[in-house]
Amino acid sequence: MGEKNLNINKRYRNNLSKNIYKKQLIKLFISILIILLVLLINNINTAYTKKSIVMIKKTLNYELDMNDKRIKDIKKAVTAFSINVSDEKYSTPIQGTLYKKYSEDENGIDIIAYEEFVKSIGNGEVIEVNKKSDGIEIKVLHGDIKAIYSKLEKVNVKKGEKIIKGHILGSMGDVSRKNKQLHFEMWKDNKSLNPLEYLESNSKTPLSYK
Repeated sequence: MGEKNLNINKRYRNNLSKNIYKKQLIKLFISILIILLVLLINNINTAYTKKSIVMIKKTLNYELDMNDKRIKDIKKAVTAFSINVSDEKYSTPIQGTLYKKYSEDENGIDIIAYEEFVKSIGNGEVIEVNKKSDGIEIKVLHGDIKAIYSKLEKVNVKKGEKIIKGHILGSMGDVSRKNKQLHFEMWKDNKSLNPLEYLESNSKTPLSYK
């Protein structure tokens, strides 16, 4: 009985191998036929084949033109989106009293802090973190606007870090002991902007006026 089963299994394996071999031969034969057909078409010099080639070229050129048009439309949409993003209102960096209003000489505003943490006014990327004599300065690129947060005591971000609106950039330290001021600037195309024209008037961290 065992020998009979062994013979059956052997015949099954042989048949399976033959079937696989036949399938591989068929695939090879079909591949050769396709190659020969392509070579034959390339060598045929008739009006019909020429017309077919012209039609194929026209179709390909049309598809390329349509793709170029789609790419241009996408670029326009991206540009429009970027403009809308740039025109958005930003949240205030900290809750406090506006100590000094904007002037071109100062290039920003000064805020007496009511809270410890300084927050990002919008989504962006940290491009610089500098230690200065009057505290830490953090520069963040919000789209095409650069914001500068100065006179911080501690920093919570690093250069190259991607941040979102409301992200804690750093700390002013203990604001209960003395009037600690955050100096805040906004720049676009190397020109200073008045932050009060860009910050939300109904922000959750409003600025009161001294």
